[in-house]
Amino acid sequence: MPIRLTEDGKFELRCFLDRSVLELFTADAQCLTSRIYPTREDAVEIDLYAENRPVTVQSLDVWEMGTMRPSTSIKD
Repeated sequence: MPIRLTEDGKFELRCFLDRSVLELFTADAQCLTSRIYPTREDAVEIDLYAENRPVTVQSLDVWEMGTMRPSTSIKD
């Protein structure tokens, strides 16, 4: 996903992974949704890269997402 940079060459990216759905959001309202396969043996890391210029990660925060609601059982 091409990302538009601010005047100082920076951007903020928020990533959400919910099982096999990855959603990426930038501060200027760009969005990308993709299906991934985290159970594959080669799915063990995250890569960030740029074309035509170097990238520096200034900060990285990771949180584990909770469930939307507790699981419930259906009673007859």
